[in-house]
Amino acid sequence: MLKRKQICPPTLSGARKYLGAVLCAGAIFLAACLVSTPSPPGPTNNLPLTLTPYPLPVSPTAFPTPPPLPTRPTSTPRPTLLPTPPWPTPLPTPTPASPLRLNMQVAAFFFYWYDCPAHNCDPAQAYAVPPGWSEPLESDRRPGDGLYYSSLNRDWYLQELRDMRLAGIGIVLPVSWGDHSSPWFRTGVLQALVEANRLLDSPLRIGLFDDTTSEVGEYNDYLDNGRFDGSVYLEGDASLNLDDPVSGFLFYDRKIKPFFQTIPQEMWATHDGRPVEEGGRPIIVVYSTDRISHLERAGALWAGIKAAFERDFHDRNGRPITPWVILENSWFSDTARAGTPPVDEVADGRFAWGVALKGPKWHSQHGTYLVASVGPGFDNRRAGWVQTKLEQPRHRTPDGREGDPGTFLRWSLAQIPPQTNLLLIETWNELWEGTNVCRAAFPSIGGQTIPEDYYLNLLRETLLGQSLWWTAQSLLPAWPERLAPKRTYRLSLALQNTGTRTWSEEGGEHLSLGGTLFPAGQEIRPARPVRPGEVGLFTLVLETPSQDGVYTFTWQMEGPGGPFGPPAYWSVEVGPLPLTPTLQARAPDTPLSPGQTFTLTVESSPSISLAEVHLQLRFDPAFLYLAEVQMLPGQPVRRWNVSVDNERGWADLRAWGEAEESVREVVRLRWQALASGTGGFWVEGGELWAQDGAAMALPDLWVPVVVR
Repeated sequence: MLKRKQICPPTLSGARKYLGAVLCAGAIFLAACLVSTPSPPGPTNNLPLTLTPYPLPVSPTAFPTPPPLPTRPTSTPRPTLLPTPPWPTPLPTPTPASPLRLNMQVAAFFFYWYDCPAHNCDPAQAYAVPPGWSEPLESDRRPGDGLYYSSLNRDWYLQELRDMRLAGIGIVLPVSWGDHSSPWFRTGVLQALVEANRLLDSPLRIGLFDDTTSEVGEYNDYLDNGRFDGSVYLEGDASLNLDDPVSGFLFYDRKIKPFFQTIPQEMWATHDGRPVEEGGRPIIVVYSTDRISHLERAGALWAGIKAAFERDFHDRNGRPITPWVILENSWFSDTARAGTPPVDEVADGRFAWGVALKGPKWHSQHGTYLVASVGPGFDNRRAGWVQTKLEQPRHRTPDGREGDPGTFLRWSLAQIPPQTNLLLIETWNELWEGTNVCRAAFPSIGGQTIPEDYYLNLLRETLLGQSLWWTAQSLLPAWPERLAPKRTYRLSLALQNTGTRTWSEEGGEHLSLGGTLFPAGQEIRPARPVRPGEVGLFTLVLETPSQDGVYTFTWQMEGPGGPFGPPAYWSVEVGPLPLTPTLQARAPDTPLSPGQTFTLTVESSPSISLAEVHLQLRFDPAFLYLAEVQMLPGQPVRRWNVSVDNERGWADLRAWGEAEESVREVVRLRWQALASGTGGFWVEGGELWAQDGAAMALPDLWVPVVVR
């Protein structure tokens, strides 16, 4: 039997901190936009990054002398794209299939003791790292409750619940430590879980996983001075004495009752899936008796808890509700069975903990209710505070047979008896012991790399007889209708993942290019995982033909199962281009010194009557610090959007102008030199829209800077 670890080990390393993100919005006809970013990086300047619609390319950390830049596409009319077939298309409906076991409920142990990036989130000690651990969740647009893998973040719960539903799991069992000393791990924060569950078309049911480690800790805390003040908690060495009347108070009043007061009755998981009005009884799963003494009182303890529950909770018809108590194996000792009443007469179910390490187990209580438990494998070797290092490889069965990374879990599921009433998955996201099946970046398993949703798909295939599916939707690119012959262009394609599989290098998903512009075809793989609902940005290099004419370009996503999502088409004319503006910026006349500030203006040549401008800056954050940004200096500005990240070294600048007269100054930048050397910054991704509707893409501009 595994001994549970203490919560909140030494935590947090390497969490990315974003500096200098600024968003400003102006009024119509305001003369200029002046944005000041914080002073150079320091411990008090950690501001959140302003999110962009999809990820920007990661900039290099060093900037050598730039080679000649390829010409970027230019045009006068705005681009058009005629997709065939038209999109969006409806999501596919999974083919109905038979479940693994009829009438079997599936539950997963869910750990909400994480509050990334600050608490309990050291990636060096986790077996696998899930999305949102050290960088914000891409799909989270509600910064008010955080953007990370955190029990305080409603959108984190929503993502996990959706994935559970996809995997075939219908019951979530939050591991409860009651009123824990850490504010992110108290019963009250589960209100965010409830709110997220309400957003699902088909909400999951919620049961209680009572981790008895906390009752033992609170008992030691109480023995210290008669108060629950955290004075010793996990530091005490006394066993919880069930003969002490305070034990019932710890189990029921401090944990079970507040939990079921937090979770609405309509969301309660019941032993048979029916509402409580129809006889369903709410599930309480209880961890082991490690450091619990006087087990002859176990039957009386749980009989008393059931009576208290009936006193305090009633269904809508006013009838008392009796909980369904499922105890871990260690509760059924000879001493507990000999108690008055015997514990096996009071308990409604029995389960085994440790199956992720030792293999599947099942027990039938009273010969009528069978609980089975399975896990994917076990590996706690990275958890620094654990003294006993253990491993059950995921690709190997206990008898030594090896296979793919799902071998142990698949073998375990195959042994589940057909009459199983409740299947427990150990665990959804216990990341220190490496028993998680949730979406995560897994280490190499048996020499194989796997996609982050590997175990979601395995569970869905086994439990529901269906696979997760791929589909995509192309987002119309702002591309020109004419390109110059014999030129090199860099273009970007945005596609939204509207399926349930993550697109990744490990998964083999890629964008396939074709048409007369790519007669030999080409594949582009995602630079980072693109999860369901997110937008992936694919950047391609296009060499235009030397002969003038009209050419076609096609693209479509492909995966291991072939193409998915509708194909997209683009028709473009290759031929001579009209005169197009370019960007100019004059470097400082004299060398600079570290710490010195200087101002540079990026101009358009020739001047143009601007309706909209979009630029991106890329620079070495160890060499330069962007202190202020002024869009369209001296001109009426309708609105603007400026995002600066001085830690990663990039900025995204947008402005919408109102003036009819031509504009020469596009943006004024005030920099601070940080270190000696030769460097500079890029102005790239430039796009201008004139008042007459003409759209122009500009060549990238390198501005050199020398600091002595």
